[in-house]
Amino acid sequence: MGSRRKGKLSEHLETLFQAGAIGGLSDAQLLELFVDQRDGSGASAFRALVERHGPMVLRVCRSVLHNPDDTEDAFQVTFLALARRAGSIRKHGSVASWLHGTAHRVAIKARTAARRRLARESRAAEKSMSGESYQQPETGAVDVTPILHEEIERLPAKYRAPIVLCYLEGMTQDRAAVELGWPAGTVRGRLARARNLLKSRLTRRGVALPAGLAAATVGAAADAAAIVLPAALIEATVGAAIGRSTAGRVSRAAIVLLRAIQREMTVARWLRLAAPIVLIGGLAGTAAVFLHRGGIGMARDRGPLLRIAAPTRPAGGDLAGDPLPDGALARLGTTRFSAGTTIQQVAYSRDGRLLASIDGNGDLDLWEAATGRRRFSIALTEKNGLRIGGMAFAPDGRSLAVATMNQGIVLHDTADTRPIRRFAMKSQVHKGNAQVRGLAFAPSGNQLAAAFWDAPLTVWDASSGQIIRSFGDESKGLEHLAFSPDGRTLVSGRSAIAAPAPRPDRKTGGAEPSVLQVWDSASGQLTRRIDLGQSRIGAMAVSPGGETVAVAMIGQETFDGGHPGITSDRGIRLFRLADGREVRRLPGIDAMPAGLAFNSDGSRLASGETAITSGMIEDVPARLTMLHVWDVTTGQELRRAEVRGGGTMCLAFAPAGETLAWVAWEEHVIRFWNAADGQELDPVPGHRGAVGDAAFTPDGRTLVTVSEDRMLRFWDPCTGNLTRQHEAGDDRLWFVALSADGRLLATGGGLAPARLWDVASGREVRRFAAPGRHFTWCGDLSADGKTLATSRNEGVVFWDTATGTHRLGRSKPKGEPGMVKSLRFAPDGRTVAAVGGDWVRVWDVATAEETRSFALPNRGLSDGFMLDGARLTFSPDGATLAVTSERDGLVFLLDAASSRELGRLDGATTRFKALAFSPDGGILATGVDTGKSGERRELAIRLWDVAANREIGRVPAHRSYLRALAFSGDGRRLVSASEDGTALVWDVARIIGGNATVAAESRDSSKRRDGEKSRSAG
Repeated sequence: MGSRRKGKLSEHLETLFQAGAIGGLSDAQLLELFVDQRDGSGASAFRALVERHGPMVLRVCRSVLHNPDDTEDAFQVTFLALARRAGSIRKHGSVASWLHGTAHRVAIKARTAARRRLARESRAAEKSMSGESYQQPETGAVDVTPILHEEIERLPAKYRAPIVLCYLEGMTQDRAAVELGWPAGTVRGRLARARNLLKSRLTRRGVALPAGLAAATVGAAADAAAIVLPAALIEATVGAAIGRSTAGRVSRAAIVLLRAIQREMTVARWLRLAAPIVLIGGLAGTAAVFLHRGGIGMARDRGPLLRIAAPTRPAGGDLAGDPLPDGALARLGTTRFSAGTTIQQVAYSRDGRLLASIDGNGDLDLWEAATGRRRFSIALTEKNGLRIGGMAFAPDGRSLAVATMNQGIVLHDTADTRPIRRFAMKSQVHKGNAQVRGLAFAPSGNQLAAAFWDAPLTVWDASSGQIIRSFGDESKGLEHLAFSPDGRTLVSGRSAIAAPAPRPDRKTGGAEPSVLQVWDSASGQLTRRIDLGQSRIGAMAVSPGGETVAVAMIGQETFDGGHPGITSDRGIRLFRLADGREVRRLPGIDAMPAGLAFNSDGSRLASGETAITSGMIEDVPARLTMLHVWDVTTGQELRRAEVRGGGTMCLAFAPAGETLAWVAWEEHVIRFWNAADGQELDPVPGHRGAVGDAAFTPDGRTLVTVSEDRMLRFWDPCTGNLTRQHEAGDDRLWFVALSADGRLLATGGGLAPARLWDVASGREVRRFAAPGRHFTWCGDLSADGKTLATSRNEGVVFWDTATGTHRLGRSKPKGEPGMVKSLRFAPDGRTVAAVGGDWVRVWDVATAEETRSFALPNRGLSDGFMLDGARLTFSPDGATLAVTSERDGLVFLLDAASSRELGRLDGATTRFKALAFSPDGGILATGVDTGKSGERRELAIRLWDVAANREIGRVPAHRSYLRALAFSGDGRRLVSASEDGTALVWDVARIIGGNATVAAESRDSSKRRDGEKSRSAG
């Protein structure tokens, strides 16, 4: 008896000890403990989560449900869903946020089920629904709590998390910062932004809350704190969560509800992230296209590491059936609808079969709208620079007019690259290189109109290219142009131009306001003028019926100390074209509008939005792009998409149906949305932005890439199949590095913290956030995985990957070192070398002290222009350092110990150099970019015999410049990562060709020389 009593006492003491220890753990730690051990400590950890967040969850359920049984069912289902998905919760540091959103969705589903159940019971019993089992809230004062929880759930995760912790659970901002693992300043900034978003969205729904927002949220926290969870409810929930029988613990209704919500989560996860392959079209070899069904109206949060089903690659091509360059084995990603750089304009032909785009390099691409195949590409650039003024399809779709600053206006045949005609210019009117800012065909196709920045509005005969008329001087300075559907009217837009203020207290200028102008196209007379104030025009669109013109106002241009900027006063305004009267202003624009398009019947208006403002960088690097769809008649927002990226670049509705082509600032592909049902048709199975870096795993079986689209992806290098993917950052990713054993992987770039990952599980191990704001250009992981080095201005930060502590390796004030653009660990891990500008600097890893620095002997450029992206890399034995600066295309081979020059290669590279040694050190791969700004370039890969300092292979590569090169461990394959959003896997032997034997002999002789040096030194 005494023994049993002593055992029971020990058990109680152990339980109390565990409870005390567990109570101090963070949500992420509790969840990890539960995942690792479902019983014992794991059960205590889950109980702690229920007790910690249960009051908030119960209050959310009560705000939607008014029946106590239904409320408890929803409470249990929420926590059981957490238990089922604990291993793949997207953001462990934000468990409260996840619970809030899940509780709200579960409660909504439970309410729907309850109403259906009551309706059936009512019909069966032939009595009303007003029984005690379900009571609607009393009429009278509007309860804003359900609306508040609904809008909180719609917030992006980074804003929802602090709102839930600080306002719904009553945490202090400092405590929330610790819980989320964010700096306190970040919590304060995001909390303020979240409050503003909530206020604007609630106001849009008719809930006036200048002060009510704070009252509602503080009241929510107070009510949640006052809730006492029934002990029986806690016991039943924890017992079911840790795998004990649900019998007697969970009601049958709750089990049905749990199954439904699990199915919904699984389907949503796969539809949003798996991008299943769908065959479109009936032609042989038609591309496999990914149908990405991400619901509009739901923010895309960070996804778990996801395994992707592998499609079959056609022989001789990539997975989409497109041909590979000679010597390439596989393409990671696709060229479908991928321009290779930022897309500035996009337009549909009238029949919807073709889609045209113009990118930042000045290339015009013509796409088959059904398949995404590129029909042809035309370089519009010339030696003296580029200004793309606009493009317009002829109504019959057989030709496309394009305007550039140097080439004027040219009509191209859409069947091939042949130019049909150039449109005449009057020397006395279109002086010099007149800047075209807008093009529009008349609906009949017999006339083409152009708006100029520095010349009058002009109309040509489309068949002859001769000028019909030039309008008055009042038509100068136009930026937007459109014909009315009957062709009788031209509508143009001109923005106010601010000038530097003569007095410090005067911040805006501009002689005239922004205006809309309506012209008689036959006579050239101005028939109506609509003043828009000082806010600039970002986009303009005329409805297909000609009744309405929509204008996106992007804000007022200002000057402060001589620097331009953009203030508020932005939104979308609708005017009636017949009399110029403003009929509506669309509400709820949280950022600067960009892009407008009406659908085919004019009932819907799509608008883009960007958070980027002139001269400013957001405190939060991760930006959300809003894509809105509006009901034109009522002004109601029908749906929205919240997508990561810098903002909307351009958009266009297909001539028939509800397909919307859309391009984001930081992406290089055209994406498609169904505006009617909110589904996204996504033909891109890989990266949407520039591929920043690539690396083989040590066994060579997997390739890892990171991109400016913030994604970390894993590929089969033999087939090009995407096997896993993960959203791995809050900003553009510029580097990826693996430990020598392939177990750890580091990623980073931009303004966001670097991260460390466990490769096998895909679990994020640690984040590395240095104090202060700085842009991370590059990083590298030591071979043993114990140290991570990242760039910081002109210096380096050394991180202990086990503890997350850091040491700053500052640059000594000598010369002009420039920003560190590339850094590498020496193979022995004792030193790190970095290059920026013309300078190479070396740090001792143990002391974080700079030990050496020297300037490269560049030939330089006559104008002193600094090119992007110096690069360096060590040879595998650590004896040689290959480095190239930002001033020219030379590649220097240096003795790593003495910095003595061993040789130099004419890399002919201008942008984002790429360097990689083969595993035996005999071959150096470099990227080639032979052109200058404004010229057509050769983009290729060169292989060099290091010992002989001569080229042994050269192959054309990507559509845009290279970001990175890397060899496989056996040296047989090479991967190239490009700005064009793809990576290519190459057969090294096929690139070298007949030089393979010579290269092997050269490497053997080099090894013999190295051996002789070692013996003589010994």
